[in-house]
Amino acid sequence: MNDNSIRDPQVFRSLKLEAVTNYLHAIGWSCVQTVEGKFSVWNLDDNSRELMVPEKQSFADYPIRIAEVVAELANIQERSPQAVITDIKACSSDIDLKGWK
Repeated sequence: MNDNSIRDPQVFRSLKLEAVTNYLHAIGWSCVQTVEGKFSVWNLDDNSRELMVPEKQSFADYPIRIAEVVAELANIQERSPQAVITDIKACSSDIDLKGWK
């Protein structure tokens, strides 16, 4: 993935909401509040950071909000946004996890 693709809203639109939330759970974030039909609030285990994640992938601003989530995670983890996106995609339920039972 080149740097230009990170600016492409389709990159962020393609990240499934379920994969984003699975990834957050996997790296120690907890959903602490949900504003039904709007967004959920996530805190890192030590409560030092907070993220707001849209509740629906169909929202017009979904790519913008997910781009913000990816940017914040990349900053916190001191990694590239591309690496975070790759890890989020790996958390998709569409991936066949042969041998994982």
